Amino acid sequence: MTSTLRFAAAAQPKAVPLTYFLDVDAGCHAAACADFLAKAAADFSEMVDHAIGLMHLQPGQSTLDVGCGSGTALARLVAVVGSSGRVAGVDPSRALIDEARRRLPAGLVTHLQQGSAGALPFPDADFDAVRADRVLLFVPDAARAVQEMARVVRPGGRVVVTETDFGAGVVDASDPATTLTVLAELSAQFPNPWIGRQLRALFQTAGLVEVDVGLHSVVGMNLAEWDRRYGIQDLLHAAVAGGRLSTARSDAWWDDLVLRDAGGRFLASSTFFTVSACRPRAAVVQARASA
Repeated sequence: MTSTLRFAAAAQPKAVPLTYFLDVDAGCHAAACADFLAKAAADFSEMVDHAIGLMHLQPGQSTLDVGCGSGTALARLVAVVGSSGRVAGVDPSRALIDEARRRLPAGLVTHLQQGSAGALPFPDADFDAVRADRVLLFVPDAARAVQEMARVVRPGGRVVVTETDFGAGVVDASDPATTLTVLAELSAQFPNPWIGRQLRALFQTAGLVEVDVGLHSVVGMNLAEWDRRYGIQDLLHAAVAGGRLSTARSDAWWDDLVLRDAGGRFLASSTFFTVSACRPRAAVVQARASA
């Protein structure tokens, strides 16, 4: 499944570095991050809908959105489980939870609370399906977070996680060595920059079964949008300040991208992994233990 994104540079909001999401409350960036999440929800609507479909939710069931942020997916989940269902969201940012309450449609029934992905504030087997979307990139212990999602889903229930993988990102540029340096700068900012490729093993280690892996590629053809999403110019400045790039190489690399963009030849892509699985039913677990 592949989508191509095209954006008008003049219409872009002020850049929100992804590093803001490492601790939203500490930087008082909740409103800006919520605006970013709203735009990302529109940009990646197809990918989000696909992942929600993999949860196999039915009306009247219960579901949890881990790292729900400002609640951009909650209305979609409510639409699936209906008024007889239960939709919960948890996020480490108190300010984003408040933004979710403010931005969600009036009358939409959800249960929101502050909490950590590594210590979900819910009992065992509390939900029919659990999801996380572009969250584990930021958490200190991704393995623990997956184990927690497996814990709170009922036997036979579904866990679905979508994550990027900075090691699978590409940009067409004339200087491959500088490109690798910039992508390494991007990866170094986050606890789990290669989390996408690691999800399958993490799911298996957490005891989940029927693990399936899908890829979603997002192709960008606009330099301003790519820079806005990942803070590329800031990464260049950091690499120069840290002695990992010379000013001349940094400037030449950026100028090359500007020329490509002006000529309609800019291209970059990001790869997202969507991994789905289910918690074994009690009978299966018992049979394996007996074996």
